[in-house]
Amino acid sequence: MQPESVKQVSDPSRISRREFSIGFFGWFLLNGLFWWFAMPEPGSLGIILVVRFIGMVLLNLLALLIVAVVRRNLALGMVGACVVSVIGCILLSLLAPIIRSY
Repeated sequence: MQPESVKQVSDPSRISRREFSIGFFGWFLLNGLFWWFAMPEPGSLGIILVVRFIGMVLLNLLALLIVAVVRRNLALGMVGACVVSVIGCILLSLLAPIIRSY
């Protein structure tokens, strides 16, 4: 029998899956919101978009480094989301000519 003062510890694999999921979906949510509000107005200079893109990449790297020190699985979820995003962009760029031809 266990004494009542011993607390039940959550399953570590469950916690790591939850942190990974939070990092994965949180990255998409926060970056999506940023780009929704940061898009330049039609007719504005393209340099604005380039500066915002570079700033966003640097901000993502800084956030990733900070989160990697604090919560490793959360950072792995963020990296996973970045990889999925890059693969999606590559696939869309390869499929764009095929889609336009219809």
